[in-house]
Amino acid sequence: MANDTMTGTFPGKLDQKSRISVPSQLRGTLGEMFYLTFSDKNCLEGYTEEAYKRISDEFDEIDPDEGLHWRANTAPCRIDAQGRVFIPPKFRNKIGLGERVTIVGNGSMILFWNTDEWESVNDVNCTREKYAEMKKRLRERREQKLK
Repeated sequence: MANDTMTGTFPGKLDQKSRISVPSQLRGTLGEMFYLTFSDKNCLEGYTEEAYKRISDEFDEIDPDEGLHWRANTAPCRIDAQGRVFIPPKFRNKIGLGERVTIVGNGSMILFWNTDEWESVNDVNCTREKYAEMKKRLRERREQKLK
């Protein structure tokens, strides 16, 4: 059984044809085809087919217009035989994705960050204080569920 949670951070390089190698550690979970869309962060999100369908359906339940616009700004992507994926110019340009890319496994999605942007965001959010706060919120949430 394949691991269904993507984790880890991987350096990548966008080639002249706008392709990037997807780390082998993520390919099994991501699948041969996935859906690329914009994020509320300055990166791109790639969803497994299952996760994409679930989120698409949720958008339709909340507001069909939101689902329409989300799907209109999504591209199906296929990983080629060499493990690479093409990043369409519309997506590259929107977030300023350059040659240096950081790929992040994030549960049921893969994130494509401009490396400088990722390093800046990660430096701010990867501190002992932030981790302590996250763990505190998890404990509080667990305690609430027990009540």
